[in-house]
Amino acid sequence: MYLILLALGCSGPEPEPMDRSTDSGTGIPDLDPEVRLGTGSDAFVLLNDGDEIVIIRGPQGSYHVEGSLQVQGINAGDAKDLSNPDNPLTTFELFDELGVAISGLEEETLLDYRQGIDPSDEPGVYEMLGRTIYINPELRDTDLAGQMLTLTVSVEDVDGVRVEDSHSLLAVPHPLN
Repeated sequence: MYLILLALGCSGPEPEPMDRSTDSGTGIPDLDPEVRLGTGSDAFVLLNDGDEIVIIRGPQGSYHVEGSLQVQGINAGDAKDLSNPDNPLTTFELFDELGVAISGLEEETLLDYRQGIDPSDEPGVYEMLGRTIYINPELRDTDLAGQMLTLTVSVEDVDGVRVEDSHSLLAVPHPLN
């Protein structure tokens, strides 16, 4: 009798049924394509219209803001291989309250990153953290303080799926500038 109980105890738990919200057995949820614009270099901080965006003075004297994103439902490429042809194109752009592009250096207003996007802790969601969005070198933080700036992001994968997000944000100089 002891052997029968031991054998029953070793049979292990019943396998859990497959989660039907996932696609074809990959274990990754089928999520609609979407990108969420945020900030933060260590952790993603979601941005909403009216939130503050901090203008940071860099070590060489120019100014920038930090952009981050979370994205789902696209081909996120390979975050460990910058040369992977499947990596999506991510573009950040910053506009002043008149709609004039103020991001970039040397007359280049778009800040493009062609790289894979890291998986987040949430299945099927990927994130890119702490990207530097340079501000036109002719502008200072005090020129922009109190303005409603528009920060935009777009991500386009190799399959042509494109997602975009933008928010109007209150420009605030970093206290240590």
